[in-house]
Amino acid sequence: NRPGVKRLLVLAETKQINCVIVKDFSRFARDYIEVGHYSEQKFPELQIRFISVNDGYDSNDFRGITGGIDMAMKSIVYTMYSRDLSEKVKSARKVLQKQGKFFAPYAFYGYAKSPDDKHKLIVDPVAAETVKRIFTLRLSGTTPAQIAYILNEDKVPAPSVYKKINDPLTRNWNTVSDYCLWSSGSVGNIPRDE
Repeated sequence: NRPGVKRLLVLAETKQINCVIVKDFSRFARDYIEVGHYSEQKFPELQIRFISVNDGYDSNDFRGITGGIDMAMKSIVYTMYSRDLSEKVKSARKVLQKQGKFFAPYAFYGYAKSPDDKHKLIVDPVAAETVKRIFTLRLSGTTPAQIAYILNEDKVPAPSVYKKINDPLTRNWNTVSDYCLWSSGSVGNIPRDE
């Protein structure tokens, strides 16, 4: 159900590609049954070559026969590894949550990660002023759409633009335009966000 894989399969079924190259089996699918289905049935049926670089697998080497026990075992190991890794990540997050620590990659608008402890949030004084202003305007009866208009008129950077400008980790985000504006939704989310 990954969008990139779905696009790839549409290209395959419409004969727009004739070869699929992956780093290893686990990058194509996490389930060994799915890997086997595509590498041994679907892709050969569509006359598409399948190559897994790290696994040393090339479907051209197996014309008319299956990839064998070696491919099946690798796929099973990848499946088990992915599940194990997923459980470890969930467990680590639960421990951080119980300790009251912040673990998301980016701080919420109005906050920044502490330079001394990445699991602690501190108030971002500049963004906090905008948050206070939104609360004050909202309490006075100004609608989120009106607040968005005011903030845009005053050229206050929208949260995504502010983050892109001020956070070294997001400076290279090319999905955020420097011209993103405040919307009633982005304003409305701030007072509702616990």
